[in-house]
Amino acid sequence: MPSLGWTGLRSCTLGCMEKEIPIAVCYLNHQGDDRNKCVLNDSTLRIIKDGRLTTYPLESGLSFSFSRKKWMFPLIGGSILGCMSVLFIYNNLFHPWISLTAMVVSALAIYFGYEGSLFLVVRMGKVENIFPVKRRTDDFRMFIARVQKRIVELEQNTVS
Repeated sequence: MPSLGWTGLRSCTLGCMEKEIPIAVCYLNHQGDDRNKCVLNDSTLRIIKDGRLTTYPLESGLSFSFSRKKWMFPLIGGSILGCMSVLFIYNNLFHPWISLTAMVVSALAIYFGYEGSLFLVVRMGKVENIFPVKRRTDDFRMFIARVQKRIVELEQNTVS
C-alpha cells in the first residue's frame, strides 16, 4: 500500500471534479445541494462539505459508519441546573414555578445533549474524518453499499 502522507487525504479546488464522470452521487443535507454531497468516481470518493472538497482514494482500508456525538455543554449545564433547581425547591429560595421551569429546561437540555448529532465517519487507516449529516436515509445506505462494492471490484481487478 502506498504511503499516504500525514493525513491520507488530498484536497483540491472544485474545478478538478469536472474531468471525471460520477458513478453515484449522494447529498448530505437535501437534494440538489451541490455544496454538501458525496461523489463516487472510478477510483476516488469525493466528499464536499460546505464547499470544501476532500478526496479519498478507493482502497481496502476505507470504511464508513454513522456515529452519534453527544453535546457536552447541554449535558453538563442541564445537570447543574437540575441539581440547583431541586435545591431551590427544597429550600424555598425562589418561587416554585421558577424552580419547576428550571427543572423542565434542565431535563430538555440533558435530553438534547444526550441525543447529540449524527455524523458520517470516514476512516482510512488511522485517519478519521467526520461529516455532520441531518439524518441517516436509505440513499446514504445505498451509496455506502455502492462505494463498498466499488472497492471490492477494484481489489479484484488488481488481483487478477
